[in-house]
Amino acid sequence: ESIISVRNEISIGKNESVNYEIQEQEKKEEKINEKKKARFSFRKILGIVLALLIVISLTVIFGYFQKTASVSIKVWPRIEQKILSEEITIDTKLASPDFQNKVFPGKITNDKIAGFMNFSSTGKAASLAKAKGTITVYNAFSTSSQVLLAQTRFMSSDGKLFRSLRRVTIPGATSNKGKLVPVSIDAQVEAAESGAEYNIGPSTFSIPGFVSTPKFTAFYGKSQNPMTGGAEGQVLQVSGGDLDGARNSLAEKLRADGLKYAQEKTPQGYILADKAVSFDMVNENSSAKVGNNTDTFKLSADIKIRGIIFKESDINVFARKIAEAQIPKASNMQEKSLAVNYSVTDKQDGKMTVVLKISFKVVPDINLQELKKAVSRKSLREINMLLGDNIQLFKVEINPSVFWLRSIPG
Repeated sequence: ESIISVRNEISIGKNESVNYEIQEQEKKEEKINEKKKARFSFRKILGIVLALLIVISLTVIFGYFQKTASVSIKVWPRIEQKILSEEITIDTKLASPDFQNKVFPGKITNDKIAGFMNFSSTGKAASLAKAKGTITVYNAFSTSSQVLLAQTRFMSSDGKLFRSLRRVTIPGATSNKGKLVPVSIDAQVEAAESGAEYNIGPSTFSIPGFVSTPKFTAFYGKSQNPMTGGAEGQVLQVSGGDLDGARNSLAEKLRADGLKYAQEKTPQGYILADKAVSFDMVNENSSAKVGNNTDTFKLSADIKIRGIIFKESDINVFARKIAEAQIPKASNMQEKSLAVNYSVTDKQDGKMTVVLKISFKVVPDINLQELKKAVSRKSLREINMLLGDNIQLFKVEINPSVFWLRSIPG
């Protein structure tokens, strides 16, 4: 019994020890759970606060953009191009413009310039030119002079015959210690026939007229330079067509140069229309005539320039009046769009008729303030329909400052 009793006490002691440990463990778990609950509760509160802050921030931002939102609307007016034609008269005897009768004063200008051009010959002619040159003729025969008549024959060492062009007298030889010293004179000669084969180089010449006499070997000639100019074939020459074509080309060039010169000399504020100028070519001079054998020739001439100028401001005032009379109501002329072109149709006796081509652009008179009122607080769809139906507008572009905007702010 005592043993059983001790065992029971031991068993009871063990159970109490186990229970105590379990209780301690449960207390620890409770503390841990309490801490977890506290942390969860803090995170939950923090999350709610953050969510509220985000919602408030987005609300404030949205409200700000909604309050400050704007819309940029760009409109392009429908522009109409107009072109008018009006005939006027320029009179150099008139002192002031007559707008009612469309007559305006002008001035006459006179100038002159010179010019030239080189041209190529295209005509062709047969060439039968004879070679020419100079022969030095020596007298080693006697101290007496010797006369050689024109057309005296000279034979070159290679058998080419030449004739003297004029009479020459060969001085007599001189004597030095009983010996004759030859004396010479130059003679101009020409080949007996045409042809390039007579263009021979320096050569020695004999005089066939002295053959079979003692003079044959005592009179002789030498050339220091080649004979030149011999030809037989075709050469270029100036034809009538060449000269006519040259006149036309030079006249065209002088007219262009003359017009440019006259325009550069036109006083500031005046107009010189192209066809308001007349030209007269004078003092023509050609370096060659028709039939001259030459590859090229030069033609020069002067050209007189006569023009009529008129004041640009007079015409611009007139053109603006004509244009403004054609502008519809509720429209305006676009600034700097007015342009005037001039075309001369007739010119005589200090007068000329000029056709004005007047062009300008017309823009509708768009009231932007009324447009703003019309689109205020309307939806974008309504604005597109409203502006799209406006016949004054060519193009419309709508750009809201925020993407969610669906209507125009006030």
